[in-house]
Amino acid sequence: MKPLQIEIELQDNQIKRIKNISDGVRLIIEGKSYFFQGGYLLPGFIDSHLHLFGIGENEIVPNFKDITSAEEIISIIKDSPFFRNNWITGFGWNEENFADKNLPDKRMLDIAFPNIPVCLKRVDGHAVWVNSIALQIAGISKHPTGILVDTAKDNMLNLIPKYSNSQIIKMILKAQEILFQFGITEVCDMDTDPELIEIYKNLDNENALQIKVHSYISAQYDDYLRYISQPYLGNMFSIDGIKLFADGALGSRGASLFEPYNDDANNSGKIQIQPELLYKKMQVAIDLGFQIATHAIGDNANHIILDLYQKLSQKYINKDIILRVEHCQMVHPKDLIKFSNPRIFASVQPIHYVSDTKGMAQSRIGKRLEYSYPWKSIINYGGTLLSGSDAPIESPDPILGLDVLIHSERPDQILDMESAIDTYITNPRKLFRNNSNNQINQNNLPFSETNFVILNNDLSQKSFNRTYVVATIANGNIVYIDNKYGVINE
Repeated sequence: MKPLQIEIELQDNQIKRIKNISDGVRLIIEGKSYFFQGGYLLPGFIDSHLHLFGIGENEIVPNFKDITSAEEIISIIKDSPFFRNNWITGFGWNEENFADKNLPDKRMLDIAFPNIPVCLKRVDGHAVWVNSIALQIAGISKHPTGILVDTAKDNMLNLIPKYSNSQIIKMILKAQEILFQFGITEVCDMDTDPELIEIYKNLDNENALQIKVHSYISAQYDDYLRYISQPYLGNMFSIDGIKLFADGALGSRGASLFEPYNDDANNSGKIQIQPELLYKKMQVAIDLGFQIATHAIGDNANHIILDLYQKLSQKYINKDIILRVEHCQMVHPKDLIKFSNPRIFASVQPIHYVSDTKGMAQSRIGKRLEYSYPWKSIINYGGTLLSGSDAPIESPDPILGLDVLIHSERPDQILDMESAIDTYITNPRKLFRNNSNNQINQNNLPFSETNFVILNNDLSQKSFNRTYVVATIANGNIVYIDNKYGVINE
């Protein structure tokens, strides 16, 4: 779809009238007119993979994403420690930003905080850096480095005191505010903690939730079954599926590869749950009516998940099922054809390509980078591509993602403008085909709901560095306006 200059009249959260104009976007909402001269309108962006609570949390908890040394991180938390009860926590460190590229060590934390447990998450969320007292609390007597990955990381995080409900609500609403600034009106919230379900429901019931949240509940350890036994459909909050993990991340060398890492000859990553058990977990969820979303980054992990999905498609041949592969960063060319299955969706985060290929991905997988991040290849094989950001690991800005898809450094993976936009607008809506909350308008109008984003240009000149969101409309209400733009109230 292309951005349009258009006039739309909204009343009672429904589209009453649409007509083309030539000089901007005019919104008439409940009889009041707003004119955005020179603006262009699209349906609201959908981020198909982010962590909503984490975005708000990231605004409040110290973020070390741009810090270039472990020493500086320690200095920051010494000056302004963020406590969860008696633990110091933080997020976002990345040894790839350090001058020596080395992982940090617990001894540095031990010197600064000998008696206070410290747990700092890596930028990809797949590893933590902890001190000795934290290890002691976890009952880990032998761990020389203080770096815990994946399952060991999860066990450590489970020991940290929980946030209060008021803290959680503050973080969710902060995330909503941030996303509206980027024109995002709908999200797929990945790996949602089941303990947040009631908070989301309450926010929805109180009309505080204005962004549409499709939740994929954390299901790695089956604890979601204690909270919910079927999909849930509220007004702005729904539980659409479950989230599983096949492997870890490239950065922490946890992604499962066919061959060893180029910079770690004895390590090929690992599968977090054996395929037979993963298949059983997927069956249970499908029988309950849930969609399946599985994290798979390495080529071996993607191979395994795609084969399991093919098996599930055959078993549930008469059932309407949705099977998502999250990330799809390394897909062996022989496995691409499996994305032609219309039940399988490839959920990618284009901005990862930029951050990963600054040096990390090349050192980890070498020539295998040639068949990694295969966006256009998946489409060429008949696959459906969904774009997201993995925020707060990356910026949630869809303009950045569109820029990467259209200006890829690899000519064979470049998408045209309309195909790229579809990954943020048209394709994700296919996931919600059973959601009766979506409005369908008559007369074959080009929009089916009252969520919009207005941009300052039509993107045709590919001037992404000069493109920004002018306004965001969610459920027929203007929820964000860039005050610098100069909206005309008519």
